[in-house]
Amino acid sequence: MVRTRRWSWMLILAAFAAISILVLAGCGSSTSAGLTPPSSSGNAEPSPSSGGTPPVSNSVLTMSEKEYSITPATTTAHSGKIDFTIKNDGTIVHNFAVDVAGKEYKSSDVKPGMSIPFSVTISTPGDYQFYCAIPGHRALGMQGTLKVTGNP
Repeated sequence: MVRTRRWSWMLILAAFAAISILVLAGCGSSTSAGLTPPSSSGNAEPSPSSGGTPPVSNSVLTMSEKEYSITPATTTAHSGKIDFTIKNDGTIVHNFAVDVAGKEYKSSDVKPGMSIPFSVTISTPGDYQFYCAIPGHRALGMQGTLKVTGNP
């Protein structure tokens, strides 16, 4: 009888601990889930050419990704710091990359149903390619053009 009660209490405590862990894992900021805010994303933001303080964002763009497209496929931004919100409206993991003068600036992976911030600084007006850098996704149509114009 005593042994049965002891096992019952141990099972109740184990269940409580498991539920507590799940609840705590669901709480917190997006950075605790491995997402990187735009100001600290290591490879996503080239340093400004003038040095000193980071540039002020001139453009804020929302990009929607799903199998196998990025919407809008063509978008325009002013030169300088460009902030993106990358939304994964698909059912598999995607990411977002911009090719700037032959160098790839890539976001972290975006899980289905999630959104993340991403920033890149482009100082020279022109057309730049963006795409999903997950192997094979670009070839399946996940790409587009970012038209960068002069400052406003």
